[in-house]
Amino acid sequence: MAQDSASDLECRLTQAQRELTEAREQLAATSEVLRFISSSPGELEPVFQAMLERATRICEANFGVLFRFNDDFVEATAMLGVPPAFAEFLQGGPFIPDPGSGLGRVARTKQAVHILDARAEQEVWVERDPYFVTATELSGTRTLVVVPMLNKHKLVGAIAIYRQEVRAFSEKQIELVTNFANQAVIAIENMRLFNEVQARTRELAHSVEGLQALGEVTQAVNSTLDLETVLSTIVTKAVQLSGTEAGVIYVFDEREQAFHLRATYGLSEEFIAAIENQYVGTSDAIRQATQGRKPRQIADVRDEPPSPVREIAMRAGYRARLIVPLIDTDKVIGALVVRRKQPG
Repeated sequence: MAQDSASDLECRLTQAQRELTEAREQLAATSEVLRFISSSPGELEPVFQAMLERATRICEANFGVLFRFNDDFVEATAMLGVPPAFAEFLQGGPFIPDPGSGLGRVARTKQAVHILDARAEQEVWVERDPYFVTATELSGTRTLVVVPMLNKHKLVGAIAIYRQEVRAFSEKQIELVTNFANQAVIAIENMRLFNEVQARTRELAHSVEGLQALGEVTQAVNSTLDLETVLSTIVTKAVQLSGTEAGVIYVFDEREQAFHLRATYGLSEEFIAAIENQYVGTSDAIRQATQGRKPRQIADVRDEPPSPVREIAMRAGYRARLIVPLIDTDKVIGALVVRRKQPG
């Protein structure tokens, strides 16, 4: 009897050591993924791959997939060790999961789904729907677990790990995948916040750049009485800040009722000469912009009616154009025009 007690104690110690080893492995894997998230705020792919690698290894699965949900559609965002036929299917783009599949059940219940024998369940579903296709046929999947990725009760994705044998996943293994799913949501949210900060930083940088440009223009205005210098500074900064390639400033002559070219930036001498030979006062685009007293843009000058100025611009390769009327009190005194070779 003492021998039986010693044997039982030895079994308990072995089990406890095994559980301790598993717990340490899971804790280490969770910590590693968290480090990935912290070190890669602008990248999701390495984080997702790290999750799948550790989930499949520790849970003794054959392969894994991380899915992203968009309304009723789901798409494989990351894959690890997926058999070719199943991988080809997943790479075909977004799809609506079958209601009886693991993904379909997760989409409906927002809870983890553990399927012990997918082949047995497939036989049931094929009887109901002859066109029902599962990962079983494409990958030899037998046991799988699919865990939802929830962001404030909204289903944003799921992590699925698969075995090609009938062997249940333990509760601790499912708990590990659940932890990874929660971390995946954190990574996605971090990515969103990172992108927002980046966009805001770009906006602020552009605002600072604009203020600096205005400062330079103000300095030019205050430091010289030479109109050509001031207008050249203005058109140069306008082109640089707007991300265009060329610009001109026209000054309106009330006596002639015409617009005359006074400053340019980024234009070839040939283009300038061709423009100066045109009677710009008849340009419909400038007339409409100045009469409306509002900026007027065209995404592609090819969409405009034919005109001499349009043909000159197209020959030079310019497509998009923005006209800003220059207004003093209630009087039009000119127009600022910037051009870009890329339409849009």
